Amino acid sequence: MTLIDDDRLDRLVALARSLASRTDAPDAGLRPTAEALLYREARLLDEQRYEQWVATFSDDGIYWVPINPDTGDPRNEVSLACDDRRRLEDRIARLATGWAHSQNPRSRTVRQVTNVEAWRVSGAEDDFDVRSNLVVHEFRRGHSQMFAGRQEHSFVRVDGELRLASRIVHLIDADYAVGNISFVV
Repeated sequence: MTLIDDDRLDRLVALARSLASRTDAPDAGLRPTAEALLYREARLLDEQRYEQWVATFSDDGIYWVPINPDTGDPRNEVSLACDDRRRLEDRIARLATGWAHSQNPRSRTVRQVTNVEAWRVSGAEDDFDVRSNLVVHEFRRGHSQMFAGRQEHSFVRVDGELRLASRIVHLIDADYAVGNISFVV
């Protein structure tokens, strides 16, 4: 597995900027596939099946939660999360030890994914990008909170399977104090 390099970060930032400014009509034929992938991802995360979730990423996949509502660049700004697949696997392994006090007891979550739009990637037959809205309801230690925003996914075909090349979550209040998000948004 590769670490996040400048080329990969350039593609990540370009994707985020491209999807944020997109005004052309989405590809209606991709929507059922995109929805199925996003709904499965939400279920895996809500059921805390993190190993299976990470397995949906390509080897060079990135999970990014920027703090800048205008997208920004993780090389120049603080992010709530900016992890490659290796780092995600490390986080999940730590959760599995039972010593992750920020998740003891673990958060209970329910995700709602809506407004799913998908576009084919130019020059790549099977690759596509998806933009959707996300609301995550979290309950932990008698306290409920809600996180809302939009998310952007980039899917690529690897060895015949669709994999996540990137997942970007833009929380609507990420530039304000959001507290300690100790679970995967």
